[in-house]
Amino acid sequence: IVLVTGDIMTKKVVVFPWKMQSTTAKRLAESIGVRKVFPDKNYKPLSDHVIINWGNSKKPLWWQAAVDRGVTIINKPDSVAKATNKLKTFEALAASGVRIPEFTTDRNVAFNWVTNDGPVCCRNTLNGHSAAGLVIVPEGEHIEIFPNSPLYTKYVKKKDEYRVHVFMGNIIDITKKRLRNGMKDNADYKVRNYSGGWIYAREGIDPPADVLNQAQQAILSLGLDFGAVDVGWNDHYQEALVYEVNSAPGLVGTTLYRYASALVSAFPQLTLHLEEPENDFEGFDEFDLNDFIEE
Repeated sequence: IVLVTGDIMTKKVVVFPWKMQSTTAKRLAESIGVRKVFPDKNYKPLSDHVIINWGNSKKPLWWQAAVDRGVTIINKPDSVAKATNKLKTFEALAASGVRIPEFTTDRNVAFNWVTNDGPVCCRNTLNGHSAAGLVIVPEGEHIEIFPNSPLYTKYVKKKDEYRVHVFMGNIIDITKKRLRNGMKDNADYKVRNYSGGWIYAREGIDPPADVLNQAQQAILSLGLDFGAVDVGWNDHYQEALVYEVNSAPGLVGTTLYRYASALVSAFPQLTLHLEEPENDFEGFDEFDLNDFIEE
């Protein structure tokens, strides 16, 4: 990542991060030459300001002033709150016809699935990421040890899994999960995260059109202006299913450049302070793990 130095900072666009210590929010703000704002300090939103909400689901102290003055807010907190809660996400997506795994909050229904239909994904936390709180129960599990979870989904086999970045309705970046080197015999094919042997790659991928369509519809259904959508592709049924939507995805390399470029294109008062990487890495294992896990 090469930041182009410069002292000009626009006062018309600010980044409102989910936490001030967010590495990704810091990188994004630097890449477009703007400052971050606290939720509870002396920031005063003016009518010509643009607030880029980076994953914050809570309304700050200055929220009402921003609304009253007609400030442009990119990714409103209410929409982020839906995206960061898996049950609310699924409810909103299902209501809009976005294709998702079948889900329930009823333990008895989920147990019937695992008894008759196959594995069930038990979500023990609704706001976790990177498989936090996820337990996959294999088919035929006994009721005595079946988890009591706030959300259950049917496990659906997938050939591939993608992350599709959508900004203002347009797809700005696509990556695909691939095995880390040397992990072929030890990989977890059900939970495709870093600890299970998987990384993101962008070279040589050609996602089916339905993957892209479902991702765009997911962002629209949640009322978001941008986000990263995790989508699985079932080759047997020739269908894509949305698993998760991230309103503050990790940004490095080409993905950071593409978000910054999209913001500069949308708001001409901004200046790009980032050079496009000449040779993007093939997988995120070359960077610190915290740089690419969604926040």
